[in-house]
Amino acid sequence: MKVVLREIRYGIRLDWRKVIVDPWPATEYNFHIGNVNVDYASLSLNISVPGASATTYEFHGVAASTKFVIATTGVGCSGSAASAATSDASGVLTFTAPAGVACAVTATAS
Repeated sequence: MKVVLREIRYGIRLDWRKVIVDPWPATEYNFHIGNVNVDYASLSLNISVPGASATTYEFHGVAASTKFVIATTGVGCSGSAASAATSDASGVLTFTAPAGVACAVTATAS
């Protein structure tokens, strides 16, 4: 049931090296079950998911054509530097960052 809730209501899909967050509807929420932690808003995102390598993150429903600063914190993402990415005209933000239970990735509109 938790997986169904995570994937359908919150739109959180975890693949081998890709994380897609496509909620329906795209409203602000906090999802914290097990080792999957997502704080979602159109201008501020925070995520921590299992993994051990560079992962592609894809967030839908964010502010369109907006620059986001990407940052990581935690021992699970050492050696990762801050970067930036811009959402497309349809409100999809895509970037690559580390994944790991001890690694939090944030994307904040600048």
